[in-house]
Amino acid sequence: KKMELTPTQELMNRYILATLYFALGGEEWYMQMNFLSNADSCKWHDPLSSESGIPTTVGVSCYNGESVREIFLPAMNLKGSLPSELGLMLDLYDINLFRNKIEGVIPDELKNLRRLKSLVLHDNEIKGTLPEWLTSFSHLANLNLSVNKLAGLLPSKIGEMPSLETLALEKNFLSGSLHALKGSSKLRSLYLGGNAFLQGL
Repeated sequence: KKMELTPTQELMNRYILATLYFALGGEEWYMQMNFLSNADSCKWHDPLSSESGIPTTVGVSCYNGESVREIFLPAMNLKGSLPSELGLMLDLYDINLFRNKIEGVIPDELKNLRRLKSLVLHDNEIKGTLPEWLTSFSHLANLNLSVNKLAGLLPSKIGEMPSLETLALEKNFLSGSLHALKGSSKLRSLYLGGNAFLQGL
């Protein structure tokens, strides 16, 4: 309430990240990472030692100290549905929220994230179908939605994605033909086990 109502990048960051925090039960996250603090939103992160012993940073990473480029919140006890406001963060390159308890569907508003290179939401409880608009992401190289509750068919143009290198969809409820993958030009890693696909391309 004390902030000026000038539509700055910082104000937009704080609004979207606060919405994410409340939508995904932020008060119960295993780490708070300065979320909702008075610190600049680009400093809403904390160091964390990974299983390999290599230090990493969880939370928010920014480009040029302004636009949020990465949201990295793996295994943080996120509970709830992804907010549609996340689609307003147009400079996002990487969304990584694996091993949480995220439910609901992938919001259609995320179709505005045209710069996205990596979308990693494996080991959650996301349902619905794979959105057709994902196939219009020309920079998306890594799509990992394994171990969720997705159902239905593969998007018809998923094999036409120009940058897709890793596609992981195993252990969902997907079905139908794999014909849509035929002709994938850059695909290097493909994980489809644990679904009900028809065999063969």
